[in-house]
Amino acid sequence: FRLIFLEYSKPQETAVSDIRPVDMIVDDEGSEEQLQEGRCDMCQRQKLLTFHHLIPKDVHATYLKKRLPPGIDGEPTKLFLNSYGTMVCRQCHAFIHRLVPNPELAKDFNTLQKILDNPKGSWRLHRARLEITPSRAPASIPSTPLRS
Repeated sequence: FRLIFLEYSKPQETAVSDIRPVDMIVDDEGSEEQLQEGRCDMCQRQKLLTFHHLIPKDVHATYLKKRLPPGIDGEPTKLFLNSYGTMVCRQCHAFIHRLVPNPELAKDFNTLQKILDNPKGSWRLHRARLEITPSRAPASIPSTPLRS
């Protein structure tokens, strides 16, 4: 199948088994994503931030009322799944979703530290790109993120 996501407007190849009806996806019960000013948990820049679900919303049904991935403390409820995440800038959010598909994010990259420590070393490249883009570069980017 070839899908076009309205938010991103670029075609996405996907297996039929990965397509889920909208009513199978756990919703935030009407809450709209709102940007807020703050320090990005990944790059530490002062930016407008978005909430990244560390267990992506489209795989919530996999974990709802079942066992959470190893190492995640919490109850597999709507409330927990919708609130388990981190605040990141749009550039870092896009970086996270380019790493691997959402099921793999939920299983293997479900904490900020796991994302930062990913074996591909992509975080270092992403941070380097942020540092060399003059219009986007912060005063300083810590070599080790402050939050985990």
